[in-house]
Amino acid sequence: MSKVKQNKLNLFLSLILISITIITTNAQELSVEEDSTYANYLLINSLTKKIVPISDAGPYNITYITEINDSLKVADVFLLSGNIRTLDKDFLEFDIRNESIEQNFKDGSIISTSHNYSTHYYSENHLPRKVDLKSIQYMNYSKPARQVVHSIGIGTMFVSAATTLVFAPLFNYNFKTHQFSSKQYLDVVKFGLMGFSVGVPITYLTRVKKYDIGNKDSQNKDVWYFEKVENIQQ
Repeated sequence: MSKVKQNKLNLFLSLILISITIITTNAQELSVEEDSTYANYLLINSLTKKIVPISDAGPYNITYITEINDSLKVADVFLLSGNIRTLDKDFLEFDIRNESIEQNFKDGSIISTSHNYSTHYYSENHLPRKVDLKSIQYMNYSKPARQVVHSIGIGTMFVSAATTLVFAPLFNYNFKTHQFSSKQYLDVVKFGLMGFSVGVPITYLTRVKKYDIGNKDSQNKDVWYFEKVENIQQ
């Protein structure tokens, strides 16, 4: 095998390795044993009573709004990434990994800030945040298996796009004769496009779900509420 072909092959294998790394890293993060502190919470649909168990195999997001009645601000919107620690009738406590805050002012201006509590210490904010359930707008959450499939879709799209845009022309160009094999190029592109057409719907259909949070008595198929179940582990 010539040096040029070997370099092409090495580059292609590196691409495959990157894709596999994306998938396996996500899978390893989701294979962490569930902590009983977090593994006993549910999302329940207020109309159908469909149940979605909340796993702590990875962080998830909740968004809540704090109304402000002063001369400057209207409200603060908080996006928290982390896990539920405790839940009672009116409040939940949330272990925060990352936080984004959007301050909305009456003149229409917005100021956004963010904090990373996993690497920095922010006074009392490193403790679980107590959040009024009535202020929570929605939760972004996906089941662990769904996240793994989503990673597979992303990996497939990544390899397919690179095959179509980079390796198809690279593998079918002869650097010695400066000739280009259009027929072989089209054959490679077909496989790349086929892979991309498979990866796109997989990625789209397994994207993170958004659950609107509200009152359990609302009787609305689009509204969900939190519920705690007793941990049966000894």
